[in-house]
Amino acid sequence: MLAIGASVLMSLMGIPRFVFPLPVLVLALRRHCRRENRIMVIVTVAVALMVDVFKVREVFFVHGGAGIAGMEVLISMIPGVAAIIWVMTAGRRMFVRFSGSCIFGVLSLMFFSLWLTGTSDGAGATREIMVEAVRQGLHAMSATLSPGASSVQDLLPAGFSVEMMVQAAGLVFMALLVPMVMLWVGFIVFLAENIARGKNPEWTAQVARWRLPQWFVWIFLVGFAVVLGSRFVTMPVAVLVAGGNTLMAACVLYMVQGFAILVFQVSARIPGTGVQGLFIRCGLLCLFPLVNAVVMLGLPLVGILETWIEFRKTNKEFENENHS
Repeated sequence: MLAIGASVLMSLMGIPRFVFPLPVLVLALRRHCRRENRIMVIVTVAVALMVDVFKVREVFFVHGGAGIAGMEVLISMIPGVAAIIWVMTAGRRMFVRFSGSCIFGVLSLMFFSLWLTGTSDGAGATREIMVEAVRQGLHAMSATLSPGASSVQDLLPAGFSVEMMVQAAGLVFMALLVPMVMLWVGFIVFLAENIARGKNPEWTAQVARWRLPQWFVWIFLVGFAVVLGSRFVTMPVAVLVAGGNTLMAACVLYMVQGFAILVFQVSARIPGTGVQGLFIRCGLLCLFPLVNAVVMLGLPLVGILETWIEFRKTNKEFENENHS
């Protein structure tokens, strides 16, 4: 009950709501009662969603408010559904569990984005609310950072309006939708696994063996070709969005593979080293400019290079298996 209460309480907070299933997910991973774990996580997510809907109930009656309320509920639904799927698929391969946990978030945000860019009255009213919110934010920023500015437009480049800025931000969001969901869901489940099993040698060995299939490099190359080709050839927006999502999603997975290689190498040289310590160190490195390139660029690069270079040779401790 304590874990359920902690998760529901986190769902009411600002930033913690993005990872609210964490307490119940950690508890579920530490226990071996699959049926009870599933019930506990489902009940927690259901309660959190009911509280969330109750919190935004008045927004539904505002013109255009249904879209804003839907966006608020999605912030709770995406991590909640991901946690349910992660627990429901216990015992399956990590790649299958991770893909399943991300599907709802990707599809729901994709449909919401397509609806928001549509021509319906509700979508138009929601866009107006969002534009007005951005305009007020820029106005507050101009009053703080540039007291001499006569209007919000003074903060924007010449010929660039608030509406254009919101539209551009929407295109960027759609082009990075898949990798953002992957990072969001991946952070929750990986952090939960680390807290629950971080010092377990079996968890270290499982992470150290994780790898993508060899053919996956073609998915990366297709996305890279589309993004690179867009610099020289005019392409439809849909193709650019698909190419950007494909490229960045592949980079996220190759970054995980690069981390797995790091775990393998460090564990082989320093016995007793756990995933938890390496995960924390990599997370801390990401906080520092320039230094974070070692993690953000180095790990994906190493992961991609393993397509042609073998970084993990078999030994008695770690079997070279495909755990994708």
